[in-house]
Amino acid sequence: MAEDTPDVTRIPESETPREEKKRRFGPDLHKGMAVAERVRLVEPLGRGGMADVWTADHLTLGVSVAVKFLRGAHDPTLRERFSREAKLAAKIDHPHAVKVFDHGLLPDGTPFMVMERIDGESLSERVRRAGPMTFDEVEQIVDQVAEVLHEAHSAGIIHRDIKPHNIMLLAKERTFCKVLDFGLAKPVAEEEDDLTLTGAGWLLGT
Repeated sequence: MAEDTPDVTRIPESETPREEKKRRFGPDLHKGMAVAERVRLVEPLGRGGMADVWTADHLTLGVSVAVKFLRGAHDPTLRERFSREAKLAAKIDHPHAVKVFDHGLLPDGTPFMVMERIDGESLSERVRRAGPMTFDEVEQIVDQVAEVLHEAHSAGIIHRDIKPHNIMLLAKERTFCKVLDFGLAKPVAEEEDDLTLTGAGWLLGT
């Protein structure tokens, strides 16, 4: 799932063995683990370049959700990017944008985000699996993505990372899509920050 996801991973000059393990393998997660007060982990869903995603039960809503956990939580820049993604995504209320229900920190400081769970595949996965799409299918998907971007821009948010990997297609509807991953988004009025600078110790990849 992470083969074309932007990856920003800082390798500290010095770290304890425990910190190294957490950076490489992520936090210690397990089935039944409580995340926030009303969310219980069920099973791993995926692993990206910067995060692990689990399915979970939301005990209050009575629905299955996805919980995203940041690896490399010791790095303040990654934590800021993750927190910003959660806050900006939560501001966008649109049927073609992935909903964010909550976010916070585990007791060990690992940031997490509780999101809508999507049963489907990315646009890039769909094309690889089924081949080229028809013009009508492409037109529908482009229209839906444009609607989400318009909603985001109206809220003063620029996504900055629209690509097939970040467009999810629902399994039950061939051309109904959801836009995700606002990790590189930023408020329009905000000056250019340093989250993607290639300083010493940084590895950037796509």
